[in-house]
Amino acid sequence: MKYRPDIDVLRTIAVLGVVFFHAGFHIALGGYVGVDMFFVISGYLITRKIAEEVQQGVFSFPAFYVNRARRLFPALFVTVVATFLLSFLLLASDHFKQFAQSAVWTALSASNIYFWLESGYWAADNHLKPLLHMWSLSVEEQFYLVWPFVLYFFARLRAKNTPIALGAIGALSFIASVAYFNIDQDAVFFLTPFRVFEFAVGALLVWLERTSKHRKQMLCNALSILGFCLVVIAMITFRPHTPTSLVIIPCIGTACMIFGGVAPSLERVWNNALGVYVGRISYSVYLVHWPIIVFYEYWRFNQMQQPDRVGLVIASLLLAIPLHHFVEQRYRSGRAEARLNFTVAWGSLSAFIVVFGVAASTMIKPPIRPLSDPWIIERISLPLCEGEFGLCPIDHPDVVLVGDSHAAHYAPAVAETLKEARLRGNLYPIVPGCPFVLDIHAIDVSVKSDDCIRGKLEWLSRITQDNPRVIILAGLWEIGMGRGFGRRYTLDAEQRELKHAKPRLLWAEKMRETVDLLVKTGRNIILLGNGPLVANPPSVCFDRPAFLGRFDCSKMNVIVDPEIHTFTREVLRQIEMSHPGQVFFFDAWPFLCNGDLCPLSDGGQTFYKDQHHLTPYGALWLQHHAFAGLSHFLGAAIQSAQRSPVN
Repeated sequence: MKYRPDIDVLRTIAVLGVVFFHAGFHIALGGYVGVDMFFVISGYLITRKIAEEVQQGVFSFPAFYVNRARRLFPALFVTVVATFLLSFLLLASDHFKQFAQSAVWTALSASNIYFWLESGYWAADNHLKPLLHMWSLSVEEQFYLVWPFVLYFFARLRAKNTPIALGAIGALSFIASVAYFNIDQDAVFFLTPFRVFEFAVGALLVWLERTSKHRKQMLCNALSILGFCLVVIAMITFRPHTPTSLVIIPCIGTACMIFGGVAPSLERVWNNALGVYVGRISYSVYLVHWPIIVFYEYWRFNQMQQPDRVGLVIASLLLAIPLHHFVEQRYRSGRAEARLNFTVAWGSLSAFIVVFGVAASTMIKPPIRPLSDPWIIERISLPLCEGEFGLCPIDHPDVVLVGDSHAAHYAPAVAETLKEARLRGNLYPIVPGCPFVLDIHAIDVSVKSDDCIRGKLEWLSRITQDNPRVIILAGLWEIGMGRGFGRRYTLDAEQRELKHAKPRLLWAEKMRETVDLLVKTGRNIILLGNGPLVANPPSVCFDRPAFLGRFDCSKMNVIVDPEIHTFTREVLRQIEMSHPGQVFFFDAWPFLCNGDLCPLSDGGQTFYKDQHHLTPYGALWLQHHAFAGLSHFLGAAIQSAQRSPVN
């Protein structure tokens, strides 16, 4: 096929969009659409190659797959092996175990399925996964596995109907992705069937070019400029969780640029040597950029500044150069008789990665850290319920603890407080990702919306049935508000994502209504506030190997979205003030943080088990050092309720 340097420039735009997005440049928050551009380009080039070879009668399935393997596997496997070494030197044991699992799935061309099953692309801990970006390569490899058979089948059956068939396949894929978006957004993002329409857009260009051999230059110029504008607008304006239906915009933009070619007015700017060269090494740039970013953030254990971001982009480009020239280009072509040797060699390497990855993921165990506080050591192994005091599975308790997983992590502290006060309590079944706030829930969470709505109704029913005197509400209140949490609150009756400050205002309104409803029945309410959401879980610091140095883990931390924490604390404090004597707000922040610095530990044992959940040690540490006011309010509330029964 005739070489087109303008397509290499398209690759440059795509890969730089992805790199700038991953490096954290705010101007490119939609840069992830560069992957969509790559899919369109691949669909066009692969379809054109296969269609021409089938038409000439020289197409060979073995030759096609070996050529694809030569193109992808050498640089891919070198990157995986190098990442394996760096992960062993730097990653904590639990993160190295996760990495080893992802390496196995990458070697099997199925990492997109692994990351879909794990937690999704926008999960808070994804910046700790060095091979996360390999999901798109797995999608391409799965596409390459099936697409030749599709084209060959239609070419043999009735060649002139091939574009109609491909258009139908693409349309079905697009409709499915739009329809399934609200059901499982992660599946739409990761799984190949929902991405086929992007490849199909590129594939249809092959037949469009054949029927438009005499294109007017003015039309081509207009299409190129229009396509460029669509792609740039998408990179600038798109955000995480932008609906899949809008992804068609950069896909159409890429197709317009491929079809239109280079506009003469932009030829000097477009076909410049640097732009073409970056496009030629774009595959290597894509492979190396994400591990570089992950390892740098992991090692530095601090928030990146603008100079760091610029340096990471430059490092990605520089490291890609030797990978491209000494690995990618070296194995890209070869004689036909060398196919067997190549297949055996890289198949063996793939098998080695699978075996070694499975072994590493099963044998590596997180280290056990000794506890440091004698008072907590005595209590950390005690059950939540002793006799009938604490948090026990009983009917008609005096106190109930209600909420999501944050209710569970506060349970040891609440249970110890109730046991000390000789009070009967109950922990209602938790619903992960679902704080007890009437009429709203956070979309894109691990629990389905229907489960959250149903869980809140069951909580209300049990409160009416058990008639507790005190209700303790705990939850990750911030879950639907900020970039770091990756989710947005929405009304239970709707499934639309709210923008900007609307989720915060909606939560504040509904939180007040929830407390007002419970207080009106004569019950007292305790609102448990949260500690910080941190960018890195404690194991990043505590359990990392010492090969590349250690940090003082009691002082190092990066708080995600501190202004949202400030907002929620202020709203909960105002609710307390509006119900004097009936509502108590426990603010954990002053005890866990000193201003904007929130130590991970007391110098010995970590407070957190991940980026926002307390360990039993952390919960009991708070109970020991900070629950005096809560205990006093609880005792007064119970005495008051005994004098004035609950309605």
